[in-house]
Order: sequence, then structure tokens, then C-alpha cells
Amino acid sequence: QCISLNSGTNSAFGFEKANNYTWCVCVILIFSVSVALGVTNQRETTIVWDKETGKPLYNAIVWLDLRTQTTVKSLIEKTPGKNKNHLKHKTGLPISTYFSALKLRWLMDNVGEVAEAVDARRAIFGTVDSWLIWCLTGGQNGGVHCTDVTNASRTMLFNIDTMKWDEELCKYFDVPIEILPQVRSSSEIYGYMSSGSLAGVPISGCLGDQSAALVGQMCFKDGQAKNTYGTGCFMLKNTGTKPVMSDHGLLTTVAYKLGRDQPTYYALEGSVAIAGAVVRWLKDNLGIIKSSSDIENLAAAAGTSYGCYFVPAFSGLVSNKVLKSVVTSKYSQPLDNWQIQ
Repeated sequence: QCISLNSGTNSAFGFEKANNYTWCVCVILIFSVSVALGVTNQRETTIVWDKETGKPLYNAIVWLDLRTQTTVKSLIEKTPGKNKNHLKHKTGLPISTYFSALKLRWLMDNVGEVAEAVDARRAIFGTVDSWLIWCLTGGQNGGVHCTDVTNASRTMLFNIDTMKWDEELCKYFDVPIEILPQVRSSSEIYGYMSSGSLAGVPISGCLGDQSAALVGQMCFKDGQAKNTYGTGCFMLKNTGTKPVMSDHGLLTTVAYKLGRDQPTYYALEGSVAIAGAVVRWLKDNLGIIKSSSDIENLAAAAGTSYGCYFVPAFSGLVSNKVLKSVVTSKYSQPLDNWQIQ
């Protein structure tokens, strides 16, 4: 069973329309395997809602949203040496617009209703998995407020060594720890469907989308990797039961934890924020093509790029050091001599 949440008709989920386009926060697949349900979701997309009314306090802020750039800059300014990797030893992540803590901080600073609800202890935070599980298990009438380790590891509030919310990280971002969901493994019973034809069916699986792809491709051994292409492009490599830090711009993240008493597996991740989305940009913004399928014919007709490469860094070069090593190894010229547009 597949449920696609249409942003134009589900305002209760915090979705919005803008500029005559329907922007979808996520497409959630809920798989029914006769006896249980599992949830996979866009990581990082941030929702804050009122636990008493059950209503979102603002539209969800999606993973690609760049409105937090000023917040990122101010937070980096207060780190020793103005280092964006100041928290990487705990989180595996750089301070970036990408991650949920920055979006949550922006909401608390810029949306009065959110700030008031946080002060009144009515607000709770979650990524889309948390929101769905809370709603499906009863919402304001006893809904379960939880997330799994893979989604938690993308917030910048989660310590990937202790596998817990980190008080120092919460203090750094000035986020009350009590508004955060309980962190669970990726495979256990979180709660039960509260209504509908599936009432009573347990919800027993939860993975962020890229971790779900890693598991779906059966990359359970150290060294196995998957690469997926969608709005963005994401390479995840299983690094086993110990987190590995990269010196080349890769992210360190939690891959999965398949049971309460099972070990945590980690991954190195190369993130390309814009991949398939650039095809829409070519069609809707530049008008170069009339349909997405036209791009393949154009590429085939070109034959060669003649040494010209287009890097769609619309939201920054997440793994810029990786790009540098690729360009340098291919052309034997330092990246400093290249103009990247």
C-alpha cells in the first residue's frame, strides 16, 4: 500500500503552494506487510506542532530550504576559529542549512507562534517520520512522539557516539531538549495504528530515505555502497559499527540499527543536493526543454562536452573537496585555476 501525500490538499500536514507550483514536502511510502507498517521519509525536513491541538505551528521547512543561511553564519561566527566543522566530532556533520537544528532554530527565532508554544511547553519537534508516527498512533490523544537513530543523526542535536540527544549540542543551538522525540532503533514496535482499516496494526519500522535505500539494496557489509538519483544524488557507504570521519567533505551518518539490542551501523555519505531537480530547472526556468525526457536526446546529440562541465551547485557544494579531487585527478590542474559557476 502506497500513500502519497499531496501538498495541495493536505494543509494540516504543513504543506504549502507557492508561485503556482505545488511543492511537496515529501512522498512517504508506508508499506503494509500483512502484520506491520514501516515508515520512510525525507530526512532533515522540519516540523513543529502543538501537542495539545495536534496542529502544525508553521509550514514544514524542507531539507533544501536555504532561508537558514543567516542562522548558519551567526552560529559559525561564535565557534572557535569560525569553523563550520566545530561540532563534527559529535555529529559527523558540518554546520549547514541542510540539517534540522538550523531549521528549528530559524522557526523559534522567526515565527512568533512557534516561540510562544515552545515557551508554554506545548510545542514538539520532529522530522516527517515523527509527525507521521505521532498522527497515526493517535496524535493529541496519546500519539507516540519518537524518531529513529537515522533521522536523529541528521538533526545536529544527536551524538552519534553516545546515540543520545546531546545536552551540549542542544545548549549550542538553544533548543529545549524536552521538545525532541524519543530516539528508538530502526526496527521495533513504536506504537499501533489508532484508527481506520489498519487500526491495531503495529508500526515497527522507521528509516530516513537514504538509509532505507542502503538497507533496500542489502548493503549490510562494511564497504558496500549504494548510489541513488532523485531530486538530489546520494552515495552511502556502509562503514561498519564505528563512525568514520572524512577529510574530504563527506558526511558521517547513522546507517541503521535494526533492533533495540542490535549494533548501530554507520555510513559515509556523499551528498549532491541538486541532481534530478536540475532537469526541472532547465525546463521551467530556462525553457531549454519542453519535457524531462528531452534532456536525454540533447545529451546524446552533443556527443562530447568538449571539456565543459556544469555543476548545479544551487544550494552550495556540499562535498566540495570531493569535487576538487575529481577535477584535479582528471585534468591534472589545481581547482584554484577553475571558475566554478
